Amino acid sequence: GIQADLQVEPDELYMMDIKYYQGNFHVGDFGEEVKYVQQVLGALGYNISRQDGYFDEDTQDAIEKYRQERSLDEYNEIDDVLFQSLSKTILDYKTSRENDKQFQMGVSYLLHDIK
Repeated sequence: GIQADLQVEPDELYMMDIKYYQGNFHVGDFGEEVKYVQQVLGALGYNISRQDGYFDEDTQDAIEKYRQERSLDEYNEIDDVLFQSLSKTILDYKTSRENDKQFQMGVSYLLHDIK
């Protein structure tokens, strides 16, 4: 095989799968859907103390901040609107070439090599 001269790891958000969950979840709930929300919010830089699927107060605070920043209705629980917004956020991030670190490094490497 071919050995790579330069290895670039994509960031966590870029590598996330887009999942289309639905439902309503509140503090004290536990589930795969809550874990997904925690992982996405953590990758976006929100203060998430746990990512195991248990809906705690830190998760609630992060959801409230996320909703405020994106002008979503003021609701600090998980609902369909939040799931849709998270999916759109990930999709927008992944479709922007400037967030593709591997592509950016490849282009920079080629341009440098040409000079």
